[in-house]
Amino acid sequence: MSRSIHAAQGESLPYNHNLHQFLTFLKHERGFADATIVNRERSLKPFLGWLVAEDVPLSTVSPVVITKYFTGIVAGRWKRTTVSFHVQSLRSFFRYASSRGWCAAGLAESIDAPRVYTYENLPQGPAWEEVKKLFTSVNGTSPVQVRSRCAILLCSVYGLRVGEVCCLRLEDIDWTDSLLGPWIRRFLLEHLVAERNLSRNTQRSYRDTLCLLLPRLALQSRTTVDVLEVEDLSADAVRKFLAVIEEERGCSVATRNQRLSAIHALAHFIGERSPEHLMWCGEVQSVPFKRTGKNPLTYLESKCQRKYTVDKLNPRGQ
Repeated sequence: MSRSIHAAQGESLPYNHNLHQFLTFLKHERGFADATIVNRERSLKPFLGWLVAEDVPLSTVSPVVITKYFTGIVAGRWKRTTVSFHVQSLRSFFRYASSRGWCAAGLAESIDAPRVYTYENLPQGPAWEEVKKLFTSVNGTSPVQVRSRCAILLCSVYGLRVGEVCCLRLEDIDWTDSLLGPWIRRFLLEHLVAERNLSRNTQRSYRDTLCLLLPRLALQSRTTVDVLEVEDLSADAVRKFLAVIEEERGCSVATRNQRLSAIHALAHFIGERSPEHLMWCGEVQSVPFKRTGKNPLTYLESKCQRKYTVDKLNPRGQ
């Protein structure tokens, strides 16, 4: 017999025999662990003691009585997770009690538990205003201030733990993550070919789009193509590029939209693999496609055109 049942036998509560039978049921018929039975006992004893103090018979317990217990006795003292655990214990007990005829049927189902949020127990960090004060306190050029400012940024912006920051080394940082060149290489060679297995025509079309885009982007940023950063490919730069290929190169709206789809695909590829570029990805993908009209159907109007087409389709004249 478990220690929880021995503890219940030593009590002098009027409902000791009820609690004893319930714990025995959990032990032998349900196969619960001793630790679970102890927790059930600790949860039910205060409630049964409150019933005795309020002179409420077990057979007359109703949802109103249980609500009075939670709102009057434990309100403001227990967290939602604690209340939810006690509700589970009461449901289990009254489900067994109704099967033995100790209380009204359906009482267990009428006990409502509070909503428990997934990340409710996570520790709360400091407010952003307090973080700003920390930044102000280390706003300087000395090595200690620079190091402290970097540590605060890593913890507050990127969510690193203190132990992770202490173990961080320079070789652990990907210094090329902000450069556009390595992303384009992975996009063309890994994503389009290995992951998506797109056709050769689509691969060449995406490559040609970037061949047109990168020199103009470098010209706008007053730098070379090999040192272009991801942020240089802004939404405004994309709009200017699309306007140029329409006005200067005389491309159609369909071609313009095809070039834009390639840029959208590149932005989605980078944003999916680099969360710090998600906002940039959203801005680039917000550049809309232009609506295109359907090309009118052309028909063979002259007799010569019709005869030429028939001869081509049926060279033997059959």
